[in-house]
Amino acid sequence: TTTYTYSKVWSERAIDSSSFRRSSEHRNTLHVNGLDPGMREVINSTVKYGVAYWLPEEMVQQLNNFEDATKLVGDKLKSGSQYIFTRGSSDWYLCPERKGEPEIGDCRAKIQYVLDGPASILALQTKDDLHEGGHKFAPYRSVSR
Repeated sequence: TTTYTYSKVWSERAIDSSSFRRSSEHRNTLHVNGLDPGMREVINSTVKYGVAYWLPEEMVQQLNNFEDATKLVGDKLKSGSQYIFTRGSSDWYLCPERKGEPEIGDCRAKIQYVLDGPASILALQTKDDLHEGGHKFAPYRSVSR
């Protein structure tokens, strides 16, 4: 007798259950339609340095002291009009909310932010055409004279 076992794991991609030996008994689905599995980082486009300076995405990507955002966003997140992610026992928000272990097809998300604080920036200051009265930073390089 040959025995096949399957394990429930969090995966960064959808696992095609049609190739399983007993695919009729093991069907992988996703509970959140339109949410593609995988790691994805979304960067806020309105990061400011002081009052008048907007940080370009390349500078925001260099920030590295991320913290859990639960104290800012609360214990529940709404995605679209029908999906609610609820904070679990760790830093992850889970959908749908369950008592006990997650099921196949459940989704999870982690929300983090960088707290305001001191920073040093070596860059050229330029006018920001996207934000009225704003300025931005451009790459700096030393030029020998």
